[in-house]
Amino acid sequence: MKQDESYKSLILDNEHATCTPKITAREQQILQLCAKGMTTAEIARTLHRAESTINFHFFNLREKFGTRCRHATVLKALKLGILTHT
Repeated sequence: MKQDESYKSLILDNEHATCTPKITAREQQILQLCAKGMTTAEIARTLHRAESTINFHFFNLREKFGTRCRHATVLKALKLGILTHT
């Protein structure tokens, strides 16, 4: 299986991919940093927040997007146009 296909399989609900969840400015910022390849620790240092706070935001994002992991969340955000390629 190609890597790209395996990431696509992480998205739980492709049928409802057109439903765009409302996310906060902070969640948007965290998604952008994650999309750039930053780890939780790096994002926490960049935003001057605790790692637990970043994990809390990721939990909320996964709930809103209906995804299992941050990689799938970023992919779904890209698909929905919430994130753009940088």
